[in-house]
Amino acid sequence: MALKIKVVNVEKKLIEKIMPRDIIAIIVLIGCFILLAMGIDSFIAAVTTAVIGYYFSKRVYEEKEEKK
Repeated sequence: MALKIKVVNVEKKLIEKIMPRDIIAIIVLIGCFILLAMGIDSFIAAVTTAVIGYYFSKRVYEEKEEKK
């Protein structure tokens, strides 16, 4: 029972932390992977790398700032 409560609390915290930029990043990444699968890979790999790099660096920076 305690495990179930912890899982529910984690899910609530995760949902509360989702921001509009998270949704935009997910949509862009899905679109990039679809284009890569279709063979359109002119600059898609660079866009994917930039989105992932920005997204994770921004997230890590914000988490560090919250702890201070």
